[in-house]
Formats: sequence, structure tokens, C-alpha cells
Amino acid sequence: MLSAQQTAKKYVLIEHFTNSKCSICASKNPAFYSLIGQAQYADDVHHIAIHPSFPYNTCVFYLANTIENNAWTSLYPGVQGTPTIAINGALQNPTNPMLSEAKLQPFLNQTSPLSIQVTEGGTNAARTVQVKAKALGDIPVGNYKIFVAIAEKTVNQVTSNGEAVHHDVFRKMLTAVAGDPFRPPATGGSGDSNFTFSMPNHGKAGQG
Repeated sequence: MLSAQQTAKKYVLIEHFTNSKCSICASKNPAFYSLIGQAQYADDVHHIAIHPSFPYNTCVFYLANTIENNAWTSLYPGVQGTPTIAINGALQNPTNPMLSEAKLQPFLNQTSPLSIQVTEGGTNAARTVQVKAKALGDIPVGNYKIFVAIAEKTVNQVTSNGEAVHHDVFRKMLTAVAGDPFRPPATGGSGDSNFTFSMPNHGKAGQG
């Protein structure tokens, strides 16, 4: 029988609100990406870049999915400008640099009684995603949701703010933007959530 003390690694989720025409983003994003890409943090952080309509609603990544970029941004009414980050669902006050090692450190080396494993397969026209949740320990009673998003790991495109490489660009939600209801399995049990989608063909739309 599994012990209730067993746990899984808890990754740091960073939701990064940025804009491909924002000059301040271009000045702050490189140091941010350099920090979370360091060897000691690369396997600890899960990052996704959301592109709001501000300060420029002609941002190429915003235009690729205006509805869901708007909806994701609206989950955080405190996002009034870019770049802005939320860590594990908590909006962070704007600072320079955007993220420091001192701010990141307290979120590291945490654990969870719920293990999540994601596998992906299929063809571009019919991709499959399986999210396997396994309860390694007792999960507190609560109202839980599952969020599943598609992100493009690297987009090599020079945009009008001068950025040439864009990381983990949000493309599409497979659940509702505000999440789908999720019932955790009992201790020792597991459950799967399955999704299908086709790869969107965004291509390069010039500068954005």
C-alpha cells in the first residue's frame, strides 16, 4: 500500500504576460529567460507566454488567438501592462529585473501528493494528449480544476520590438480557459484525461 507521505515534484508555473511590440518587454525578457533557462532551474520551471492586447493589439501572437489570449489575461484583473508574471497562480508586483533568483528560490523544492504525467502523440492533423493523474498521498478536500494548454516551445521570428526568439508561446486551450472541473483520484489511485487537437498553422505573419 502506498504511504500517504509519498509525494511528487511540484514544478514552478510561471505565466508570463508579454507583447511582441512592447519595447519594455524586449528589454526585460532576455534576463528573465536567461534566469529560468539556467541549468539549475531549467527542470524546475514550467513557463508559458500569454500575449494580451495591450499595449499593442497588433501583436502577432495575440492576433493568432485573440479570444483565448484575452480570456487568459482576464483571469488576472491585476495585469495592467506587460511584461508581468504570475507564479503558481499569484500575480507578482512589477520589478526590475522581472524575476530574480531571490524571488524564485522560495518556490523551489516543493512537493505535491498528486503526480501529473503528460504524454503526446499522433500526427499534426490528429494529435492526442493524455494527462495521467496519480494520487501518491492524501489530497485535501477542495474544488479542483484541470488546465491543459498548447504552447509552441520556440518561435524564431523577429518582431517589431526587436525580439528574435519567443519561448513557450501560448497557442490554444484544450480545456476551458478557466479550467475544467477535476476530481482527484483516491490515494493510490489514478485517472486519465484525454484530448485531441490538430496543429494550428500559424506561419510567420511578418513583424508583430
